[in-house]
Amino acid sequence: MSSALHSARPLANTVIRRSTEKLYGQQAHIGREAQHRVIFLRTGQDKFFYGVATSVAGAGIATLLFGATRLATGNGKREE
Repeated sequence: MSSALHSARPLANTVIRRSTEKLYGQQAHIGREAQHRVIFLRTGQDKFFYGVATSVAGAGIATLLFGATRLATGNGKREE
């Protein structure tokens, strides 16, 4: 069971990362800060803190919540 869960994690991370990249049109990176999974959006050399979750499922939910918040406040708009 543990090995199946371990092998599913990279796939889940990839799905979350690609979904975030499609949503914002920017390169995303999933890293770790202490005990938390952190989603970063990368623009050039700058890495922006994006969301924190304690699990892969939580990271996906955080992506959606932060995305909805940014779009609602106008912060998620890309400038052409």
